[in-house]
Amino acid sequence: MSPARPVSRNDQNRRGDILRALQAHGIRDMAINTKGMNESQFWLLTALSALALILVLICTGLFFDNRSTQAEVNARQQYINQTVQLGQLNTQVAQFLANLAVQTNDQRIRELLAANGITITERPAETPVETPGPAPLGPQE
Repeated sequence: MSPARPVSRNDQNRRGDILRALQAHGIRDMAINTKGMNESQFWLLTALSALALILVLICTGLFFDNRSTQAEVNARQQYINQTVQLGQLNTQVAQFLANLAVQTNDQRIRELLAANGITITERPAETPVETPGPAPLGPQE
């Protein structure tokens, strides 16, 4: 350490001015420490500073770990969203192929659908029901 410089007259005047200004504003009994810290205060502040630095490093590490985890979760969510959309499309394609197989009685399409676990159940063809014509308007004999 460098030797302490002697306190000049200007320094003493400034300290006196500061103390008078503080007292004028109602602040009393405020001691201005002109000497340095003692050894226990130095080590305490050094330990607290080291602890603060360690906490900052831990926080930074957690921040970057959180960002990478968040990117992974976003990628998985995008995959899920795309899977849902493709599932809807697959259902529509299977329905279209099933309808086509029923309409054209195509055995190869039926086999293809069966190989993929899709069974086709045909509804019986509905016979047209005769609807009675309009009722006669006049008296009937």
